[in-house]
Amino acid sequence: MRDVQPVLIRGGKPLFPASDRRVPLRLVESRRFGSGVELLRYRRASEAAT
Repeated sequence: MRDVQPVLIRGGKPLFPASDRRVPLRLVESRRFGSGVELLRYRRASEAAT
């Protein structure tokens, strides 16, 4: 089992205002590829499911 700590990556032109507060995230997709690489896609927990 791996421990994953998601972060919002910052760099380039900002899409959101700067903030040091934690953003609650919800895992919406998880895929494992044959190479062992895992794709984890998150959405803000406050966003409605689509």
